[in-house]
Order: sequence, then C-alpha cells, then structure tokens
Amino acid sequence: MGGSIRVPIDTSIPILMLTAETGTELEKSALEEKVDYFLAKPASKEEITLRVEHLLSVREAKEREEEES
Repeated sequence: MGGSIRVPIDTSIPILMLTAETGTELEKSALEEKVDYFLAKPASKEEITLRVEHLLSVREAKEREEEES
C-alpha cells in the first residue's frame, strides 16, 4: 500500500477495503482507521456483494434510528 490509510471523516459512508496486500499490520491499521470491512484478494463476488449489502443495511438502520430520535 505504501502509505497511511485515510478514511473520510463522514462516518455515515461505509468503507470496505479490498486489497491484494495482506498482513496483520495492514489489517490492524485499516481497522484502527475505522474501515468497516477488510477483505484480502482473492475475494469471491458473492462475499463482496454480501458485505456491501450488510454495510448498506447497517447504514440505513442507523439513519432510521437518527430520524426517530
């Protein structure tokens, strides 16, 4: 990756990191920067689709909760 991981400040945007690089340090760094999911290649199309769907459903649930309060 060759640098630091930067995640947008807007935490309502779900972040899925798909990378060819592996290693516990990279994964730890990504999670510390609030990446929601860290996937190493090769990842199946089905897994990526399921994770994106999950991230979007979590975001929608948070938005509904905020609207109700």
